[in-house]
Amino acid sequence: MKSAIYALLCFIFIIPRSFSRSGSNMMTRCRKGFPGSCFNAGKTPCEDAYSRSLNKTARNCRCIPADRQRLCYCDLSKC
Repeated sequence: MKSAIYALLCFIFIIPRSFSRSGSNMMTRCRKGFPGSCFNAGKTPCEDAYSRSLNKTARNCRCIPADRQRLCYCDLSKC
């Protein structure tokens, strides 16, 4: 009886975690330069730039000002 309970607990707690990890690894951190500035936080300009130029949805963007452009680091499904 103890082994059946242990197997049930493993199934409930361990197996769903492995599925959530595999889903989170599907995103890749990408970097691309775009003209313009970062403005405030830079999240929205980078997401919009990826959406317009590459037709892709970007998440968790970070903008870094560079020489006359901005570098956008975003999570994408594929660079």
